[in-house]
Amino acid sequence: MGLRMPEQPKAKTMKLEPDCNLKIRRLPIIYSFLEIANRHKKMNPLLREWISTIKLITNCESAGIRLLDNNGNISYQSHDGFSQEFYDLESPLSIKSDECICINVIKGTTDPNLPYYTKDGSFYTNSTTRLLVTVPKEELGQTRDICNQFGYESVVLVPIRLRGKILGLIHIADHKKGMVTLKKVELLEAIALELGATIHRVWADENLYESQERYRALLEAGTQIGEAVVILQDTSQKEGIHTFVSEMWPLITGYSTKELLSMSFFDLVHPAYKQASIDRHRQKISDKSMPGLFELVIISKDGAEVPIELTSACTMFKGQRANVDFIRDISSRKSMEESLKRSNERYRSLFDNCPISLWEEDWSEVKRFVDSLPARGIKDLRIYFANNPDAAVQCACKVKVLDVNKASLDLFEATTKEDLYAGLNGIFGQESYQSFAEAIVLSAEGHAIVEGDYISKERAPSNHTLVKGPSFL
Repeated sequence: MGLRMPEQPKAKTMKLEPDCNLKIRRLPIIYSFLEIANRHKKMNPLLREWISTIKLITNCESAGIRLLDNNGNISYQSHDGFSQEFYDLESPLSIKSDECICINVIKGTTDPNLPYYTKDGSFYTNSTTRLLVTVPKEELGQTRDICNQFGYESVVLVPIRLRGKILGLIHIADHKKGMVTLKKVELLEAIALELGATIHRVWADENLYESQERYRALLEAGTQIGEAVVILQDTSQKEGIHTFVSEMWPLITGYSTKELLSMSFFDLVHPAYKQASIDRHRQKISDKSMPGLFELVIISKDGAEVPIELTSACTMFKGQRANVDFIRDISSRKSMEESLKRSNERYRSLFDNCPISLWEEDWSEVKRFVDSLPARGIKDLRIYFANNPDAAVQCACKVKVLDVNKASLDLFEATTKEDLYAGLNGIFGQESYQSFAEAIVLSAEGHAIVEGDYISKERAPSNHTLVKGPSFL
C-alpha cells in the first residue's frame, strides 16, 4: 500500500521511488517552477512563491534569494525562515567591500577541486561547525561565520546564472546537520538555471513601465536573455507592421531584419492562431487590459512551426500608438511538457495496472497534528502513541485517500474507488493501529520508506509500505 505525507498542506507531488533516474525526478519539480514563472509578472510575488517551493522540496527550514544589483550589492530580495537579526546582519553584502563564501559564489571564484564546492560553483556543507574547525583558513578563505553563529549547520549556496553570467544565489540553511545531499544540490543547480531566465524576463517587464526613454535599452536587453523584442504599428494598408525588431527575432523566424521590417507580424502567424492574435493586437493597441502571456505558433522562413509565447504593452513610438512585444521561443519547454505528459501517462499505466495494491494519500492533516504536539510538551512520539492509542485512530481519520489502483479494489472487494475513499478506518482492523502509529513516528523521523504489517477488518493480513513523495529529498 503506497502512502505519502506532503511537506505542506494539500501539496500534490508525483509519487516516485527513491532510486528513480534523477532526470525523471527533476522533470516535474523543474516544471513546477516554470508554472510559477508563468503566473507572475512582478518580482516580489514570484520570488516569494519560489522560496516557498524551494523550502518544500529541500525540507530545510530557511531559504533566501540574493540578487546582484548594478552597484554590486547582493541583498536578499526574498527570504523565509531567517530571523530579523540574521537578515539585518547578512542582507547588506556587497561584492565590492565584503569577503565571504557568498561573495565567492556570486563572483564565481569557487574551486571545484575542494570537497565543499561543486563543479558548477555551488557551496554546501552538512556541518558548518566541523567545516570551520577542520578546514585550514588559507584553504577556506575569508568567512563571516554568521550562519554558524546563528546555529545553522547545513548550508547550501547555489549561483543563479544566465548565459554564463551570475545574477544572484539561492541560500538554503537548516539548524540540523546532514540535511544536504549532492543530488539535492544538483537539483537546485538545475532549478537555478530556470530562475535566471525568468528573473531577467520579469526585470525587463517591470522596467518597461518605468520610463518611455528606457525602451531602447530594454529592447537590447531582451536579446541578451534570449527574448526577441518587436514594435508593431498599424498603417492604413496593414495591421501589425514591424517597425523595430531586436536581433533575436531574425534568429527565431529565419527572416532578415530587412525582410521583417517590410512584413506584418501576422504574416508569420500560423492560420490556426491568426484571428486570435489580430484580436489581441487590436485590444492591446487600444490600451485595453489583456492577460499577460499569450502562446501561439509562427511559421519560420523554412516552413517550420515554432511555438512562441509573448507578452506585450501599448506605448507611443514616434508619435503613434504601438505594441511592444517580448517574445520567447518555447520549443524546448513544449518538448519538456510533452515529455512530462508521456511520463505521467507511463506513471498512470504503471499505477493502475500494478498487481500490488497501491494507495495515494494526502497526509497533510496528520502532519499538522504531529507538528502541533511539541507545543503541548510532547517530545517522544512513540511514547505518546503508546500511552494514547486513540491518537492513531484519530490520525487514520485525517488521512485523505486520493487514488487507489485496480488491485486495491480486488484486494478489499470494493466495487468502485469511492468505496475506499472513505479512508483507512474503513479497512483497518483494531490490530493495525499500532503499526500505523509506528509508521507515523518513522515518517516524522525522516525515513523515506516505512514498512509494516496490517490486519484488515475482514482479518486479511497485508504488508504495507509507505513511500514519501519527492518533497522529502
